[in-house]
Formats: sequence, structure tokens, C-alpha cells
Amino acid sequence: TYEPGSVSKMFTTAIGIEEGIFDMDDHWLDETAEIQVDDREIQCATHPYGHGDQTTAEALVNSCNVAYVKMGLNIGADTLYNYFEALNLTYRSGLGISGESFPIFRPRSMMLRTDTATMAFGHTYSVTPLQMLIASNAVVNDGVLMQPQLIKTRLSSEGEVVYQAEPKMVRRVFSPSTSKQVREVLEEVPIMMQAENHGFSIGGKTGTTLKLSFDEEGEFEYGEKVINSFYAFGPIDDPQYSVLVLADTPRDDARFFSAIQAAMDILADTMRYHGISNDSISPDSEVIVPDVIGISYNAADFALANFEFEYTAVGLDSNEEQVVVDQFPKPGVTVMKGTKIIIKMGPKPDEDL
Repeated sequence: TYEPGSVSKMFTTAIGIEEGIFDMDDHWLDETAEIQVDDREIQCATHPYGHGDQTTAEALVNSCNVAYVKMGLNIGADTLYNYFEALNLTYRSGLGISGESFPIFRPRSMMLRTDTATMAFGHTYSVTPLQMLIASNAVVNDGVLMQPQLIKTRLSSEGEVVYQAEPKMVRRVFSPSTSKQVREVLEEVPIMMQAENHGFSIGGKTGTTLKLSFDEEGEFEYGEKVINSFYAFGPIDDPQYSVLVLADTPRDDARFFSAIQAAMDILADTMRYHGISNDSISPDSEVIVPDVIGISYNAADFALANFEFEYTAVGLDSNEEQVVVDQFPKPGVTVMKGTKIIIKMGPKPDEDL
């Protein structure tokens, strides 16, 4: 498990809007990049001089800790806890994976004001990445929490479908209106981070977590090492795909961007593979993947070169008669020019069988 950090600010935003405690146009002042809560001084990690006056929407894009401390205290510990339970964050994912870790939360009855303040921006509790992905999806999925499923389809040895998973709704956590407002703001995050969206409408949220280590006395302390994360989803108007990427202890020169661009690339490739349209891409820059399954290596090489595809051949053996037995991306998929194709070689089938 890990402390999810600022990715969870999308939860706090949705909770406040859903409860009518604040809206996207309310203002939050961050003058000094720090705020005192009882005996603890909490700092804003993203802007050392303060973000100044900002709306809720701007605070979400800016990822301002000071603003979210104020939001969390306005919402209150009980309400935050109720929604975290509704998002299944206080329980295991329900996927039934052997050895899955339990989330770690301070008991509700022991919550301090400082716990409420830090919970609002993703600290004080620890969850698995899978839990974060499921809960984040609920925020952007019209507010509906879905049951996670590992297997979509199971086939028999004859290729017949023996099991087909169907979407299972757990509960509604937020209204469609709240979900839409959060989605629209999260579209601005990749733009602000100057991440390449490959022309797709993708939203996302950054997260940074300080890792715990041992001090000289053997006590836990927060060190300089971090976990960077980025949750991405798309398309904005009708989210169908999402990804959460964690970069554990990234290099200093890449710490803020390694997870961001990786998530954006994965999601864009996934959307492209599944045929999600991209109106901003010129038709001249797209090509349809040819079908090379069942033909020889030389024939596949000619076909792919004709469309200016680079490719990698897996399992190639010059000592046996082989054909292409599989390929990725699949035939007929529209991809960008220059996409690398993977072809899998195997023995030529016996035509007498």
C-alpha cells in the first residue's frame, strides 16, 4: 500500500460539491504556501510562495495543499470518512486476489483535525494502487462505483465462449452533475503539465507521496524519496478507459513527469487500439494495420514495409518453415504511422489436419 497523495484531491472536490459545501467557483486563499492546523504546519509542495487567490477548479489543477486543507476541514472528518467508505477505500478491492493488502486508516473515533486536514490531500491513510484506480474511476464514471473484474471472457479449448463478464454496479456515490464538473476540470491537468495527449480528450490527476524510511533510532520518518503517480482517463465526455501509473523513487530530473507521460501514452495507445476516434489527427497520419497472420516471414516483411511499419518478429526460427501466427495490433486497427508492429512466428500448420 502507499499514501496516494494528490490524486485523492479529486475525491475531496467531488465530496464538497456533492454535499453543497462549496462549488467550482468558490475561492480559496493561499498566501504563504503553508497553513497551521493545531500544532502542525502544513505546506504546499507545488508552489513555495503560495498560489494566491484561486477557485476550487484552479486549486484542483494547481494541486494546492493549503486550499485542500481548508476544504477538508469545511467538509469534516465524518463526511470524508463516509465517502471514503462509499468508495470502498476502507476495504479491500473485492477482486479476490490472494495476498491483497488491507488498506490502513486511522479509526474514525481517533481522527484529529490534523488527520482530517491531511486526508483531504491524500495523506494519513494508505491504500493499494488498485483501490485508487477503482475509486478514481467512480468519480469520473458519472459517480458510479463498479465491481472490479479480472477476467472479461473465458474460452473453451474449442474456442467457444464459456464465460462473459458483465458490468456490475456496486453503488452510486456521486451525481452525474458532480462527476461531469470534476471531469471537465481534470482535462486541464495534462495541459498544464505540458503532457502530450496525442490528440485525445484525456483528463488526469497528479500525485506525489513522500516515502517512509527509518531514522538512526529506528523510528519511521519521511525521507526525500518519493512515489510519483498519475491517474488518466478518457474520453472526457464518456470515459471508457483509465490507467494509474506509479513511479517509485524516480530520478530527480524526471520525478514530476515520468508517471505522467507514461500514463498518457498508455491511455492514448489503448484508446487508439479500441477505435476511439481522434478528430484532431489528420487522416493522412493514420493507417490501417494489415493482416499478416498466416503468411510467411518474407511476405509479412514485404507487406509491413509497404505500409512503412516498423516491426519486431518474436519466435523467428530460420531452420523451420514458419508463418505469422499472431500480431499486435490486430488486423484492421487504425494506428498512427510509425507504430511498431509485433508479429509472432510459429510452425506452419499441417494442411491435412
